[in-house]
Amino acid sequence: MSSNVRGAPSTDKGHWLQFSVTSVIAILLMCMVNLHFGLVEQTRQAQGLGQTLLEGMAPMSDAARPFAMRSALEHYHTLEDLALCQGDACRHAFGDPVTRLPCAEGGDWGLCVEVNSLQDPSVSLQMQLDPSGVYEDVGRDVGILVAAQMLGMVVWLLSSRRQRQLLRDTEQRLRRAATTDPLTGLLNRSAFDEVIDQALLRTPRDGWILYLDLDGFKGINDQHGHPIGDAVIVAIGGRLRNAFKADGQVARLGGDEFGILVTGSPLRPVEAIFKSLFDALEAPVAAHRLSLKVGGSVGAARLGPDVGSAAEAQRRADIAMYEAKRQGRHQAAVFDASQDVARQRDYRLRLDLRSALARDELHVAYQPLVNANGQLHALEALARWNHPTLGPIGPDVFIPLAEASGLIGALGQAVVRHACNDLVALRRQGVMVPRIAINISAQQLADARLTQDLLEHLGAAGLSPADLELEITETTIMDPDSRAPAQLERLAAEGFDLAIDDFGTGYSSFSRLQTLPARTLKLDRTFIRALDTPHGQLLARTMLDLGRQLGMICVAEGVETHAQADWLLSHQCEVLQGYLFGRPMPAEGLVQWALDRRAPSVAA
Repeated sequence: MSSNVRGAPSTDKGHWLQFSVTSVIAILLMCMVNLHFGLVEQTRQAQGLGQTLLEGMAPMSDAARPFAMRSALEHYHTLEDLALCQGDACRHAFGDPVTRLPCAEGGDWGLCVEVNSLQDPSVSLQMQLDPSGVYEDVGRDVGILVAAQMLGMVVWLLSSRRQRQLLRDTEQRLRRAATTDPLTGLLNRSAFDEVIDQALLRTPRDGWILYLDLDGFKGINDQHGHPIGDAVIVAIGGRLRNAFKADGQVARLGGDEFGILVTGSPLRPVEAIFKSLFDALEAPVAAHRLSLKVGGSVGAARLGPDVGSAAEAQRRADIAMYEAKRQGRHQAAVFDASQDVARQRDYRLRLDLRSALARDELHVAYQPLVNANGQLHALEALARWNHPTLGPIGPDVFIPLAEASGLIGALGQAVVRHACNDLVALRRQGVMVPRIAINISAQQLADARLTQDLLEHLGAAGLSPADLELEITETTIMDPDSRAPAQLERLAAEGFDLAIDDFGTGYSSFSRLQTLPARTLKLDRTFIRALDTPHGQLLARTMLDLGRQLGMICVAEGVETHAQADWLLSHQCEVLQGYLFGRPMPAEGLVQWALDRRAPSVAA
C-alpha cells in the first residue's frame, strides 16, 4: 500500500502554487468586475448631476454660467472639468473657448460624459470625470480579498495538515487491519502467506512451518461460552508470540488454529521448536476466574527446495497436524510424503463414506453378551462398511474418519435406526433379546438433540428406552471439559441404561464413578488377555471388586478361551463377551446362533 493518500497534495509547495494561481485569477476577475460596475455607476451619477446643472443654468445669463460651473467643480470632487456647449461652440468653466468638443472621438478628456438639455437639445453639458475614487474602491476590495485569501490559506493549511495526519493514521489502521487478527493482534492468514512467500525467496532457503490446533477448545466454548473462549485464544496467542519472538512469526489462522514460521541461522532443530511450543501451553490459562488446561496438536513442515509456494508449505504442515491429532492429544508430527498419500486416501474415503451414509449402505453386525448361565444378556451393535471397490473397511478406519469429517452423528443415527428395526424383527422371530448396546461417541454426547433423536427412533419402532443400552468410553466420561455428565443425567432420567466402555484405559476416580448414573462396567479386552499372568489377574480382580462396590454389572470384553471365562466367572463377573461366545454377525445369523445355544452352560 502506498504511503501517500491518493488525492491529497504531497507537499506544501503544491498548496502555495495552487493558492497563488487561484488568488491571481480571483483578483483579476474582481478588478475587472468592480472597475466596470464602478465606472458605470459613476457615469450614471454624472448624468443625473449634469441634468441638474443644466436645469440650474438655463435661466442664468451667459456671464453667470461659468461661475455656476466653477462652483460645481468646487463642490463635486468627481468632476475635473466642465464645458457648456451650444451646437459646436463650447466654453469651459473658466471661460476658455473650446476649439473642439471635449467628448468627441479623439478628444483630450479621458472619462467624459455629455448630457443634453431636456428643454433645448442643442444645449449640452460635457463633463470630465475623475475615476480615482473608483480605482480606490477597487484597490480596497483587492486588499480585502488578498487578506481574506491569506487568512483562508492559513486556515486551510492548518486544517489540511491535520486532515493529512488523520488520513495517514487511517491508512496505518487499515494496513494493520488488513494484516493482523483483530482478536489477538497476531498476523492473519493473508499476512502469514506473505511472510512465507518472503521466506521462500531467501537464499539459502530454510525454515519450519508449524500448524497448531488447540485440543478440546470446542468444549471450552460450549461449556463456558465464547467470551471465555476468546480470552483463551488471546492468552495462547500472547504466549506463542513471546515463545517465538527471537526467531519466529506467529499468526492466528482462524478459530483455534495458529500458524508459526520459524527461521534463523542456525535453524533450531524441530524437537527444540516443539518443546518451546508445548512449554508455552504447559501452564493453565486464567480466564474470567477460571483456570483452564489447554493442550494442542502441532504439525511441522520444512521449507525445503521442493516447496514451491506458501500454499504447499501450509498444506504439508496441515497434513502433519492432522497426523498428530490422529495420534492423540498434545502430540506433534513432522510431515513426510507417506502422510500425504494417507491424507489423499482418507479424503477419498470421507467422500465415499458420506455417499454410503446418504444411500444407507452401511450395515450393522451384532455380537452377543451372555450371562453365567449362557443366556443372552444383550447384543452389541457394531457398524460395518463394505466398500464397493476396496472391500470391508474396518471400524478403526472409518469411525475416526466420520468423527474428523463431522459424519459421526449421521453414522450413529443409522446404527440406532438399524438396531431398533432389527431388535423388533428378532423378537418376532422368537429370539428374546433383552436389549441392544450401542456405542455413543463424545461428539454425539455433545449434541443437545441426542436424547430426543434416540426417543424418536425408539418411538418409530415401538420400543422404549429400556430396550437400549448406551456405551460411553471411560475417557469420554472422565474428560473434565466434556458435557457428558449433564447429557448422561438426561439420558438416565429418560430410562436409558448406561455402560462405561473400555474401563481401565482411562483415569477414573472412585468419587467420580460414584456420581455417574451408569449401571454397567465393561472391562477392556487388554486386561482379559493378561489373565494368564499374576499381575494381570490382580488388575482384573481389583476392577471387578471396584465394580461390585459401586453396585454395577461387570462385563468382560474379549473373552476368547474357556480358561478366561472360568476365571472370570469364578471371580463373580456377571456377563461375558467375546469370540468364545460368538463373533459379530448380521441379524439374520442371530436366529441360528440362538437355536444352537438353547441351554448350554458357559463352562461346558
